[in-house]
Amino acid sequence: MAGSHTLALSDGSSLEAGFVVGADGKKSFVRGAAGFEAREHAFAQSALVCDLALSRPLDGASVEFHYPNGPFTFVPAGGNRANLVWIDQAVTLKQAQSLGTEALTAHLMDKSQRLFGALQLLSPSFIFPLSTLTVETAGGDGIALVGEAAHAFPPIGAQGLNLGLRDVADLSAVLELTDTKEPDWATSASRDYARRRQSDLGRTSTIVDTLFRSLLLEMLPAQALRAGGLWALKLLPALRKQAFAIGMGAR
Repeated sequence: MAGSHTLALSDGSSLEAGFVVGADGKKSFVRGAAGFEAREHAFAQSALVCDLALSRPLDGASVEFHYPNGPFTFVPAGGNRANLVWIDQAVTLKQAQSLGTEALTAHLMDKSQRLFGALQLLSPSFIFPLSTLTVETAGGDGIALVGEAAHAFPPIGAQGLNLGLRDVADLSAVLELTDTKEPDWATSASRDYARRRQSDLGRTSTIVDTLFRSLLLEMLPAQALRAGGLWALKLLPALRKQAFAIGMGAR
């Protein structure tokens, strides 16, 4: 029923709400307080992120360099700017970070094989541990979880972002169809949202987890299968189109 949830705010005040959207990140207080079950798997790898200026633009395309402990990725950020996501063992990243700005920049140029010329750090670098997180259900009892409150992945193919946008689209569609004059509207809306998101969350979680693990496997058969799959995507336009459609959440 409406007003069934009490939200305690940081200034000491509180709010009553019939419907609550948990969009408070991977360590979601809403998810924990509501008792939603979440599965998390931690990886040995971490990610170093920062903003860079390149000597040559990316022209709107992400560029990934694949190394034994994970990808080294430039994501276009407009003009000659790029966001760096470097995945590696935490000790390796911390050692590179500790070298100072000049030495770290030189190291990043080597990792990018100097294909984009001289690099310039535009922001401090930060290191984050990597893990996957998924929930059994994304909604119920008048609560809906969106974004990293419901799912979190390593930065592969921007799937976390795409999935979060689809969360918002489905939640918006549910609320638009909801009659808030009904006594149990919040419970019904949250359950409808969970049903809409279930297959997408399960499918995307499996694909991203499998892809990321394949990038880290050193076994030759796994590397051969991954290389074969990438060549197939390059040579077969229909298959490539289908892969992009799945990545964008086509239904």
